[in-house]
Amino acid sequence: MPRFARGHCNGMLLVLGLRATVRVLARLVGSCGRCGNRGPHEVVESVRKFTFFFVPLFRVGAARYFQTCTNCGLETPLTEAQARSTTPSPHMLGPQDAPRQAPQDRR
Repeated sequence: MPRFARGHCNGMLLVLGLRATVRVLARLVGSCGRCGNRGPHEVVESVRKFTFFFVPLFRVGAARYFQTCTNCGLETPLTEAQARSTTPSPHMLGPQDAPRQAPQDRR
C-alpha cells in the first residue's frame, strides 16, 4: 500500500496571488485640481501581475495610467497615449539627466 494513500496529505503548499507594480514614467510640474498647489506631479503606470511563490510571472489585465499630485495624492486617470506623450519637464530633471558633453581637445 502506498505511503500517502487513504486521506494522508503529502504536505504540498502553493502560494499564488496578485501584485500591483507601479512605475514612474515622468515627473512634471503642474497645478493640482484638488489642493491648487503648483508643484511636481508623477505620471505612473500601474500593472497587476500574477505571482507564484511571490515571483511575478505575467500581467493580468490592462495597464492603468495616472497623473498623481505629490502634495495631496490626487490620482487623475490618463489614457495610454496621454501617459506616453508626456515628457519630463526641464525643471524636474536631475543632474544625472543633463546632456553630456564630449571632452574637448586641449592643445
